[in-house]
Amino acid sequence: MNGLEVSSIEADLSCASLILSVGISTRYVYATYKKTPVTTNEAEAWEAAKKACGGLHFLAIQEDLDSDDCVGFWLLLDLPPPPFKLSSGGLGTTLNVAKPKKGSTVAIFGLGVVGLAAAEGARIAGASRIIGVDQNPKRFDEAKKFGVTKFVNPKDHDKPVQEVLAEMTDGGVDRSIECTGSINAMISAFECVHDGWGVAVLVGVPNKDDVFKTHPMNVFKGKALCTMDIHYKIGML
Repeated sequence: MNGLEVSSIEADLSCASLILSVGISTRYVYATYKKTPVTTNEAEAWEAAKKACGGLHFLAIQEDLDSDDCVGFWLLLDLPPPPFKLSSGGLGTTLNVAKPKKGSTVAIFGLGVVGLAAAEGARIAGASRIIGVDQNPKRFDEAKKFGVTKFVNPKDHDKPVQEVLAEMTDGGVDRSIECTGSINAMISAFECVHDGWGVAVLVGVPNKDDVFKTHPMNVFKGKALCTMDIHYKIGML
């Protein structure tokens, strides 16, 4: 698929799934959720609410899982599903896990497909400063279209990028979203958030042998670290 294709998402109560419909006959499992009386009621409420609201969000399409290139977007005619706190890649994780407040500062580590979606989520949430962190300067112009207001290339600095971000933001960002899977980026994303209220969210998946190392005082200072709270899968029905 190339370009922009109009699609929609519906809740399938029988199999506790969110279904992505493309065109007339193509359907995919967009996400799954644990089926309980509460989530079933929320799914029914979400389907009813769709008739009263017409929000838009985008699902980026990659040619293959090993590529950072985006070959198109699906335009989804439904709002992201807040009842399930769905963490669908960058956008869902930003809106429903990181939850940046209006006027806050957000750092996005990695400006590939997932990072761009995370930046879009921060823009939708009303973040006033969205800082993109990436070693590839060619990604910066594209990232502006998704709300990124400032760019940092770690290669341009002689100090750790978390220190650069802390100096830029008077002590640290309010939220950071790590979208690369690099253990060093994960550590930087955690250490760059502000003491007392900063939250770092990990979207990327590290190598099984990687070790997350940080000073214990970073935990005592009130920094929070979390990951996507729902794992999702894409599969043909």
